[in-house]
Amino acid sequence: QEQERQRIETEKQQQQEQERLRIETERQQEQERLRIESEKQQQEQERQRIESEKQQQEQERQRIEIESERQQEQEQERLRIESEKQQQQERLRIETEQQQEQERLRIETERQQQQERQRIETEKQQ
Repeated sequence: QEQERQRIETEKQQQQEQERLRIETERQQEQERLRIESEKQQQEQERQRIESEKQQQEQERQRIEIESERQQEQEQERLRIESEKQQQQERLRIETEQQQEQERLRIETERQQQQERQRIETEKQQ
């Protein structure tokens, strides 16, 4: 009777110990699962952070490219205007020279006509 009681008690203790170990093992597995899940989330966050950084760099690269193109266009426009001004100045210089030459010719012609009139007048008087 006593032996039977002890055997049942021992068996009961063993079952309890097995149950305790089973629960402990499950708890550890759950912790490991959570640790792995957490690690995956951190890796995903890092991946997203890197992706976001790449996008920002690409946006910055595009912004710089657009700014550079804009500056080139402005510089070309400035050069075009400068060239136009120089051409205009050259046209004016040539025009002014032509006018001066015409005026010189007019004066020369007038002087010759005056001399001719004087010659004729002088001839008449003789």
